[in-house]
Amino acid sequence: MEKIFNETGESGKFRTFRNRLLFLVANKQELERAIDNAREFRAIQNILNSPNRLQDLSESQLKHVGSHIK
Repeated sequence: MEKIFNETGESGKFRTFRNRLLFLVANKQELERAIDNAREFRAIQNILNSPNRLQDLSESQLKHVGSHIK
């Protein structure tokens, strides 16, 4: 981490301007939940972008999809 903070990219030159560096790491349970949420989001986006898929949904499914639009 110190090397990343002090040196630039592949060239390894000294950084003139040192911005702050933050590593954000989720625990396993939260990571799995985030992945599930991302999958659901992408699935809903695919449905919303396809008029044919929207027509195939039941009323309760449309409500579920609609509840995620914000």
